[in-house]
Amino acid sequence: MSRAVRALAVVIGVATSGCQLIVGIEQTNPSEDASIAVDTSTPSVDSGAPEQDSTVPDSSMPDGGADTSTPVDTGPKLCEPATRRCAGTLLQQCNAVGSGWADVEVCKVLCLGSACSGSCTPGATQCKADGKTPQKCDSAGTWLDEAPCTYVCQSGACGGECTPGTKGCEGTTPWTCDASGKRTLGTACASVCAEGACVDKCTLGAKQCNGLVPETCDASGTYIPGTACPFVCSAGVCAGECTPGSKQCSGKTPQTCDATGKWVSAASPCEFSCDAGTCAGCKAETECTNPSLPICDRTSGKCVVCLAGTTQCSGRSVQECTASATWVDKTLCPFVCSGGACAGACVPGAKRCSGRESQTCSAGGAWTTTATCNVCSGEGVCSGVCVPGAKQCSGSIPQTCDATGNWTSGTACAFGCTGAGVCTTTCSSNAQCSAPTPECDTSTGKCTDCVAKNACGGCGALPGTKDAACGTCGTWRCQADKSLKCEGDTPNICGGCMPITGSIGTKCGATGCGTMQCAADKNALVCVGDALNECGVCQPSAIKWTGGSPGTACTSATCGTWKCNAGNNGTTCVAGTQNACGGCKPLSYAPGTSCGTAQCGSKYYCSGTDAVVCRSNCYGTSTVCCNAKTCNTKNFCITSSTYSCKSSCFNACETSADCGGL
Repeated sequence: MSRAVRALAVVIGVATSGCQLIVGIEQTNPSEDASIAVDTSTPSVDSGAPEQDSTVPDSSMPDGGADTSTPVDTGPKLCEPATRRCAGTLLQQCNAVGSGWADVEVCKVLCLGSACSGSCTPGATQCKADGKTPQKCDSAGTWLDEAPCTYVCQSGACGGECTPGTKGCEGTTPWTCDASGKRTLGTACASVCAEGACVDKCTLGAKQCNGLVPETCDASGTYIPGTACPFVCSAGVCAGECTPGSKQCSGKTPQTCDATGKWVSAASPCEFSCDAGTCAGCKAETECTNPSLPICDRTSGKCVVCLAGTTQCSGRSVQECTASATWVDKTLCPFVCSGGACAGACVPGAKRCSGRESQTCSAGGAWTTTATCNVCSGEGVCSGVCVPGAKQCSGSIPQTCDATGNWTSGTACAFGCTGAGVCTTTCSSNAQCSAPTPECDTSTGKCTDCVAKNACGGCGALPGTKDAACGTCGTWRCQADKSLKCEGDTPNICGGCMPITGSIGTKCGATGCGTMQCAADKNALVCVGDALNECGVCQPSAIKWTGGSPGTACTSATCGTWKCNAGNNGTTCVAGTQNACGGCKPLSYAPGTSCGTAQCGSKYYCSGTDAVVCRSNCYGTSTVCCNAKTCNTKNFCITSSTYSCKSSCFNACETSADCGGL
């Protein structure tokens, strides 16, 4: 017996002694005989210790008692190793080789998906801790609150006839409402019962309630009953607007009448609709129990025949569900209706010929070959004894199968008929032979197409020499019919014979300016013209510039330079910037900046328009010389009233001429 079967027997035995019955556990060891029956009879009670079965999960083990020994691979996988599943309330795990399921744990409440879960048994009821709210366990094992009770909640249901702790009178007998919501009668009063207690006499005009009957104290000190209240009696006065515990709907919101006779609305309105104070509407097909209304419209919460816009098949008709949830015929299919849409290529049961094949249209509207005929005609009818065009011999008479599938005899052969209806001959001269075998091979006595064979094994001269070159790139090759053909005479795009990859004229090169052209040997493509011109575009470098090559000087504008036009198709003379000396070339140093090591200091001065020279400060246009001496009209330093090149400016003079010839 397999482990799963033994486990089932143990669980069934426990179930019969008052424990929970676990059902739906299937045999999981495919290597054992599946024909072993499970003993489901009530086991006898053994007063001694039960025999320990190692297959029953032991909750004291970390893995719930699952067999963790290395399983033996017994063949194809039945399950994915390490995956889990539920079998009733039993959690099982696939062993390491996927050959079967091992029991892991018996869930305390529910087994959902692949794990134990839930806090209660589905369908169970209880009362919430507040004592007034009944709860019911849903299919996921979760407690859900129901409408609060008017008086008390007992064993998961509303009950009672009064609010626990309240008091009243029943005639002259006082009563008290106990914890279960039941009235407990006391001892009858000698005279008057008021507000649940005995009094000697009541005060004139005092009021009280006796159930739903209001009572008023008369002059004799006795309570006189009035007309019973329709809803609630409170402090001797009729009150309320409803009977406590009754239910109604306010739009989509359920309402319950409380103990004071007031309607109390639920915390939130119903999702779909409210019916007699209870939320209605479906959320799944399982809630639609009427076979004629099997579909749950999750938008309206109503069980309907169909959902608007969906389709189905009714015979060959496509039916569509209308907005009012009724089926109407939409389209009559020419062939078949399948899955709510027209399909197929033929009417089921129809027959036809397809060449020699007799075909019948299947239930799905597809042509299926049922037979291969010699001759097929009409609606797939087979006929004939042979395939038209076939040949055979009937003795020495060659026969050919005609279009109707019947044999037609030809002229009897002179020397016999062999093979596929072909006459054969035995000859001694060419006179006995005729086409297609006009020559007599006297060595064999057989008529043949030719005695002397050419290089291809045929008769007659060949147009060329076998395996020799032909055309531009071809080679003479023998064919199956023994003829000679020039094969491979297909030049490439350049006119050569070697294979070429690419296309003539496509762009190429690092700059993208080149185009693919045929090489000189016609067997390759090379990139030609991959260069940019002086303006940076793919144009010939020998372009005729408007005024001059880009970057060269021009004179039509101040310090002008030839620049590329915006379209890079010519040049324009563009003005530049003059330097500080009035020239166009960059200066090495800026005029007026210090230079040299002369005692009185030196500066750069313009030397023409495109150069500067380092000279003494005395040489410039300043009227103040170094060391606070004044300068003469030639800008040389003066000591006293004479020229002197021995002043502190002397070392800054370039030549003696700069010193006025002194």
